Amino acid sequence: NAYISGPLGENVGVGVAGYVRRSDSYVKLASRTTPGAATCCALPIEQEMLRVKLKADVSESFRAILAYSYVRVDDPHLMAFSPIENVNPGGSFVYTRPGGATLPTGLGIIATDLDTVAQFKQHESALTLELDTGVGTIKSITSYSQLKSDVRFDFDGSYIPANYGSSQFTGKTFQQAIDFTTSAIDKVDLSIGGMYFRDQTIYDPLAVNYSGLNPLNPGTTPGTIADYTAISTLDFKQTKDAFAIYADVTYRLTDKLYINVGGRYSHEKHDVYSSTTGIAILARAPINTSGTFSKFTPRASIRYEISPRTNAYFTYSKGFRSGVFNSTPPSCVNATPVASDCYLPARQESIESFEVGFKTAGNDYRFDIAGFYYNYTDLQISATRQTSAGTPVVDFVNAPKASIYGIDASFEFKPVENFTIRGSALYLHARYGDGFIFGGLGVNPAAAGLNVNTDP
Repeated sequence: NAYISGPLGENVGVGVAGYVRRSDSYVKLASRTTPGAATCCALPIEQEMLRVKLKADVSESFRAILAYSYVRVDDPHLMAFSPIENVNPGGSFVYTRPGGATLPTGLGIIATDLDTVAQFKQHESALTLELDTGVGTIKSITSYSQLKSDVRFDFDGSYIPANYGSSQFTGKTFQQAIDFTTSAIDKVDLSIGGMYFRDQTIYDPLAVNYSGLNPLNPGTTPGTIADYTAISTLDFKQTKDAFAIYADVTYRLTDKLYINVGGRYSHEKHDVYSSTTGIAILARAPINTSGTFSKFTPRASIRYEISPRTNAYFTYSKGFRSGVFNSTPPSCVNATPVASDCYLPARQESIESFEVGFKTAGNDYRFDIAGFYYNYTDLQISATRQTSAGTPVVDFVNAPKASIYGIDASFEFKPVENFTIRGSALYLHARYGDGFIFGGLGVNPAAAGLNVNTDP
C-alpha cells in the first residue's frame, strides 16, 4: 500500500492512496480420489483499492472536495461451503453417488465441482461543497456509486455435480445531502437539512441455479457446466427512493448545562419486480409490487459539565428502518405461507433508546460508564428456511418485540510515562418478546415437519 499527498498550487491539494493484496488460500482442497486427503491451496485472494481526493479553496469562504475511489475484491472463501454437520446421506444430497466418497470431513477443507467465485467491483465519486455565509455554513454532499457483483458456488460442497448456483447483479446509488449549521444565535447551535437517496438493484436474468443430471464420472474428473441442467432463473429489480428532513438544536442553558432536541422525518418508497422461471415446482409468476414506509423520529439529551473534563448525561432517541422485500418470490414473510401474504414486505422496524452515563478524564486517566435500554418493535430478522420443495431460502421476517439492556464501562490509566493500562467490561441482556413464534421447516434434513420455538 502507498499514499502520497501535497499541493498542486497555492490553494489546491491532492491525495492519492492505493492498496494491493495477493494471498494464497487458507483452506485446502479435498482429494477427488482419496478420502480424507487434501492439497493446498484452493482459493487465492485478490484485493485492490485506489482513492483520489482533490481539494480546492476557491475563496476564503468557499471550499470544494472532489473524491473518487475504486475497490475490487476477489475472495471465493465467502461462498465456500463444507457440510460436515447435519448431513443426511439419504436426503437431497445423495453422497453415495460418484464424487460423494471424498466429501470434506473437517474444517478448512472444501470440495467444489465447478469454480467458486465471489467478485465485487465498486466505483464511487463524491463532491463536497462548503460555503461560509457569515451567519453559518452551508454544506452539500453529492455522491454516486456503482457496484457489480458476480457470485457462483456449489450448494452441496462436494464433487457431485448436483447443485450449483450463480447470481450477478448491479447496484447503483445516488445521494444528495445539504445542511446549514450556525452558532450565530446566542447560546444556540442549530443544524437543519435534508437528503435524497435513490438505490437500484438489478439482477442479471441469465443468472441461474443448476441441478446436475447424468454426471460424467465426477469423482475423478472435474465437471463442466455442460454436466448441469438449468432448473430456474431469477429476474429481480428493485428501486428505492428516499428522502428525509431534519433539525437539531443545542441550547446552552448555563455554562455547564446543555439541552439538545432534534427530529427527523423519513420517507421511503420501494418498487419491486420479481420473476422466477424454470421447473414447475420453482417457477413463480412475475410480480410488480411496491411499498411505502415513513416515520418521524425524535431525539433529546441533557448534559451537565461537573468540571471541564467531567460530565453526566441522559439521552433519548428513536430510530427507523424501512420495510424490506425478499428477492425470491414468494416471500411469505413472518412465517405465514398464506397466498395473500406471500408478496408483502417485512414490516418496517423501529427502536426506542434510553441511555444515562458519566464520563471523566484527567492528565493520566480516563473513565466512562453508561447504562442503556433498547426497545425494538417489529425487529427484522434474516431467517434461513427450507421450503416444502426442499429448497433453502433466506427470508426477512419480523419479531414483534425485542429488547436489550446493559451496562458498559471502560477505563484508561497511565501510572508512569510510556506505560498505559486499559480495561473494559460489558453486561448485556438481549431477548425476543414473549410469544414470538419463529416458524419454518428449518435446514436440518433430519428434522420432520414444522419446527416452532415459542421462546427462542
